[in-house]
Amino acid sequence: MKKTLTLFILIIITSVVLSADIEEITIVGEKNYFPFEFEDETGVSRGILVDIWSLWANKTNIRIDYKTCNTWETVMNSVKSGEGDVVSLMFYTPERDEHYDFSIPYYEMKSYIFFNDYVFGIKDMNDISGFKVGVVEDDYAVDFIKQKNIDVKLQKYPSVEKLVQGAIDGKISIFIADGPVGRYYLSKKTAGDVFRHSREPLYTNPVYAAVAEGNNELLTLINDGLTQITRDEIENIVSSWTGTSLKEIIPWEYVFVALIFFGTVLLLIIIWNIQLRNRIEDATKEITDKNRELETKNKELAQTKNNLINMNEELQEQLDENKNLTMGMESILTVTSKMSQAAKGDPDEFLDSILKMLIRLIPNADYGSISLFEDEQWRIVSAIGHDVEKLKTLKLDVSDHIPFDKTTIIDNIIDKDQGFLMSEEKASGIESATKPISSSLITGLKIGERRVGSIILDMDKNNEESFTSEDVRIMEAFSNVVSSFLGMQQYMISQGKFQKQLILSMIQILELHDPYTKGHSENVANLSAEIARKMKFDKEIVQKIYWAGLVHDIGKILIPNTLLCKPGKLTDDEFDQLKRHPELGAKVLTSSDELKNIVRTVKHHHERWDGSGYPERLAGTRIPREARIIAVADAFDAMINDRPYRKGLPWETAIKEIEINAGKQFEPEAAHIFLRYLKEEGIEKTTYATTLHER
Repeated sequence: MKKTLTLFILIIITSVVLSADIEEITIVGEKNYFPFEFEDETGVSRGILVDIWSLWANKTNIRIDYKTCNTWETVMNSVKSGEGDVVSLMFYTPERDEHYDFSIPYYEMKSYIFFNDYVFGIKDMNDISGFKVGVVEDDYAVDFIKQKNIDVKLQKYPSVEKLVQGAIDGKISIFIADGPVGRYYLSKKTAGDVFRHSREPLYTNPVYAAVAEGNNELLTLINDGLTQITRDEIENIVSSWTGTSLKEIIPWEYVFVALIFFGTVLLLIIIWNIQLRNRIEDATKEITDKNRELETKNKELAQTKNNLINMNEELQEQLDENKNLTMGMESILTVTSKMSQAAKGDPDEFLDSILKMLIRLIPNADYGSISLFEDEQWRIVSAIGHDVEKLKTLKLDVSDHIPFDKTTIIDNIIDKDQGFLMSEEKASGIESATKPISSSLITGLKIGERRVGSIILDMDKNNEESFTSEDVRIMEAFSNVVSSFLGMQQYMISQGKFQKQLILSMIQILELHDPYTKGHSENVANLSAEIARKMKFDKEIVQKIYWAGLVHDIGKILIPNTLLCKPGKLTDDEFDQLKRHPELGAKVLTSSDELKNIVRTVKHHHERWDGSGYPERLAGTRIPREARIIAVADAFDAMINDRPYRKGLPWETAIKEIEINAGKQFEPEAAHIFLRYLKEEGIEKTTYATTLHER
């Protein structure tokens, strides 16, 4: 015990003596080893290693002179010749051990597999087999891959910076690099959100300081200082230069599919609500009344067993109706999603698919037919169950069709007493081409107030069921859809303006979903078009910006109404959900051939000039020019108008915000032209809306 204590005291005394003898040492490193050590524009050495050795100096009270050399060979020769004392960072090899003495390891250099955000399933080296993988020339990664016999195609680059730039440019999607160096260049090039790296490092190399062989006194001093530096202190220094590790892999594809699914259901309900607005109001009142009845009957359940049985039967009936209603809404979504494309071609195929869909949705119907009235001629387009070919050969007039004013149920429709005015010959022809019928459900097709056709569903004579009120409602819904289709086709043929109607319809849907946006889309469209004109854009570009301004917030249709109208401050999760609306809007517009040319504008209208926006953190001229203009108009109109969580800002305050953020949030030219436009036109708060709508 006494010998051990004596030895410990001698070590302490030796350390004190050594440190007293050496007042300054020269640390030598590379000039361009970013971010570990480099010279800034003033010639001062900076970087991770400079900070670590400065910390070492503070711990030991010994001054350091940090020098950087142009090449690694110069660094090693400097210490060999005595011009420098310590190599700041060196990896161990047996060859180097012959000329240098190594300190204790003070850091672990971890190398990772970096990969683009759209690449999934990369966990370790086995997952990169078959890929084109980027590496730096002569890097240890090259030998490591050869040793492990991994089947990859290596793409070599002269430096890590060029390696990262190649990945950003899309030339490679996977590369291998030291973690801090890779993260540094990704952060520097604002691509940190686009790339990830493997959870575990591909390999790890300990990092040493090195002195000339035999310089034991200096090596002891170096080790004494390094033992005083904690791992956390070094990690904090590294993080300050490189940022934290890249984000973990999240299965966004599943999240996106779920959002699209629920968003589609929501969009379906909204579209159906617009199509049948008047009827839905009646249906809503009916459902409300039934809910009140159910509440009353629930209170009576405890009184009698019979009431309980009756209530269960009524509830089951309601569930069946809701099931049919859901099927109907899904079918309407399928139909409306195809209407734009179908309206450009022959309507017969579309009408035939409608009839088949109705037969499936209304199980009480056994047969059916769909007809068009063209130049006073009654043309049977399609039939199910009946002899359609024979029906098509009949020469029928519109006056031969059974008269009806609204969607209705008619018994024995072929009976001569129903009001047919056709000749005996025609009536006989229809009777011979149709199945025996007990009851028919008939609805009209209209363009405006003009009747242009009919849909008839028939029940077999031996069918003991009857059409229900729910069947009537589904029939009316499809009548509206088909009427809209026929009107749309006529409108497109005669005027070629379906794009505008489609956009305005989408805006009406959005304003019903989020009342606070009422008028906002039109204001942004008009204001954006004015800015574009002042910037001397062509008429076609101005028109494109106008349409994009109208639908820039269409993605909010897929955001819950409760979130859009929340009166208080949004949580981080809620705000992240709201920030999805530009991407969701782009997805909605991509499905329309007429609107594909404005998809990128809508997707990027919340990007910021300084790169801090969303969804892709684009910066400067990487943001589409149309989106930069809409960003100014959108922000200004939002600021001066009320929102659920705040009152609109004063006019002068909003103008000041645009001035302050020109060059930060907004493209400077677009912001300045917008402000000049307000000033030159003399637009104030009281004349703002009126002036825009007069343009």
